[in-house]
Amino acid sequence: MAGKQKQRQSAPSVTVKAPPVEPAHAGTFIVSGEGDKINFQLVGDAPTDKESALFVRMDRLHTRINALFVNDQRKRYEYCGALRSLAQTVFSREATLLELGNIGIDQLVNDIVTREGWRIKLDYLKKLGEWIAVSVVFAMLIYLILEHWASFSAANTDRLQAFVVLYIGSQLGVFLSFGSRRTSFGLEELLEVAATNSEPVVRLVYTGMLAIAFGLIVSQGLLVLQFGSFNAKDFVDGFESALLVGLIMGLIEKTLSLRLGNEIATMGKVPTAA
Repeated sequence: MAGKQKQRQSAPSVTVKAPPVEPAHAGTFIVSGEGDKINFQLVGDAPTDKESALFVRMDRLHTRINALFVNDQRKRYEYCGALRSLAQTVFSREATLLELGNIGIDQLVNDIVTREGWRIKLDYLKKLGEWIAVSVVFAMLIYLILEHWASFSAANTDRLQAFVVLYIGSQLGVFLSFGSRRTSFGLEELLEVAATNSEPVVRLVYTGMLAIAFGLIVSQGLLVLQFGSFNAKDFVDGFESALLVGLIMGLIEKTLSLRLGNEIATMGKVPTAA
């Protein structure tokens, strides 16, 4: 009895190896990864056109999620994890679940836009407002210097101050322009906001310089800009007029550069004889 027990104890253990995981069907993808990584490994024959299109949509959304939350690891991991789980579900069946994959991508994009859209917009508005405050304070210092310490003539001082106020108005107009835009966002709009979120000062300086350039053209009579009974050329005549024109230029910042470019392109053209 003791001998049998000894033999039973000394019997070698048998390790059963699990068979290798085979793809469900030829031409499918094996999806793996962790964190914000999603790896697609093609196994078997080439996928169909519809399967390739679904893969491209998933890969593109993966890239956009990483770009949108480049500074937020938690959000990046959360949404990349959801996309990875969807991909594993879609590509792990006997046939690729194309309809489920496309519906899942649309739902994930909608969740991102719904949950993150307003937060991204408000974060950008906050940062934009901070830089506008700095820009306006700096411009007001220039205004006060011109008012009390500049050695220009009174007429030239007033004219320069009008351009400073024009600049201030354009900065405020940028804030109003972005804040009053449509409340619904698409993923591409959020990516655009996120891309400019790090350096809004570039946008403000560009718009301010553009407003000054536009003001120079208008003040010299090279372009007639009329708002009802008000001529934009009159902005040099007072604080309110300059501020109003600056606000308008800030509000139309998206089309201002195009308009200015078109006007410059038409300047100096010699009319041809009929």
